[in-house]
Amino acid sequence: MNTNLKILLVLGIVLSPIFLFHGYVVPFQKDDIDASPTIDKEKVLLEKIRNLSLERRIGQLMIFGFATKVPDEHIKQLITRYGIGGVNLLRHNIENAEQSRNLSASLQKLASEAGVPSLFIAVDQEGGTVVRFPFLSELTAEKDIKNKQEAFRVAQKRGTELKNLGINMNFAPVLDYVPDKLAYLYDRTFATTTNITADFGVAMARGYQAAGVIPVFKHFPGYGAIRVDPHQKNAYETVISISKSLEPFHFALERLPEVPLMTAHIVYGSIDDVPATRSRTFLTGILRNEWGYNGVIITDDIEMASTKGINNISTEEAAVQAIEAGADMIISTYTTKLHEPIIKAVEWAVISGRISEERLNQSVLRVWRLKSNL
Repeated sequence: MNTNLKILLVLGIVLSPIFLFHGYVVPFQKDDIDASPTIDKEKVLLEKIRNLSLERRIGQLMIFGFATKVPDEHIKQLITRYGIGGVNLLRHNIENAEQSRNLSASLQKLASEAGVPSLFIAVDQEGGTVVRFPFLSELTAEKDIKNKQEAFRVAQKRGTELKNLGINMNFAPVLDYVPDKLAYLYDRTFATTTNITADFGVAMARGYQAAGVIPVFKHFPGYGAIRVDPHQKNAYETVISISKSLEPFHFALERLPEVPLMTAHIVYGSIDDVPATRSRTFLTGILRNEWGYNGVIITDDIEMASTKGINNISTEEAAVQAIEAGADMIISTYTTKLHEPIIKAVEWAVISGRISEERLNQSVLRVWRLKSNL
């Protein structure tokens, strides 16, 4: 061995610990989550959530509406200050395709500039009698769908049209089992057996997913055969058994456990004496504990009269109770003056210890998991 080679070997042995300790051998960036398979990504995500202000964590659990066809000061404030999780667009927000695309882009730009994760831009585009974009071509009602293949095709086409407008979440399909032709929801459902309702619903959800739109199964545990409008009156199901009502949701969530779920403001007296949206028995006992569901639970609009129940509690209190029960996101669309009070009510519930920060953070985590699909 020549002298130069001996010198190089000695230097290598002496200096190698220095390079190792200073990180030169295998560079590692602490923020690079994928650099080490041993790092728990969810723990990193939870740490980011804990570093958010309380207002913004609560904001991520809100889906709010606004009154105009361009972002008004109200929705700008909700996005930039509170970092709300999403918006719910109604017909009064919509004019035509170009305006809709511009509106969606403007809302997402506001979120990006505010450092907010992408917004859920959500609509009720069920087809049939419930549409927000009447100028789109795919308007087939659920009750007119004949088989699973058609259900998939309808949803994929509708989802593609929505995606082209910047919509990334559709509050559909409806999984309520409603065999009564006089019932409130009959014309908005598959109007058939529980098995076919579930089969068709899963096919539609897959169609929306194929188009890049997040579907939402609704309305758990089912509005059943009620004939009153739950937007206007309290709703009590006395005709359809709870087991029949639950079947389509259980079947659908077994096959697509990542799909979010919208709640119904209905009382099934055999289970609980409060609306399901505010029922820990339904949302935590059945959904979370019995079924093992870990997806995002979204309330039907919290402003609906049936949310308040026989005690006629305030909308703000209903929102707090919904989160206590197990809901992750609150929808409030119509009454803009309620939006900040809802946030403040939830904030006080956390500060006072009524809702733990751990419970709040778990909901934000579920929302962020879902947003990773956008």
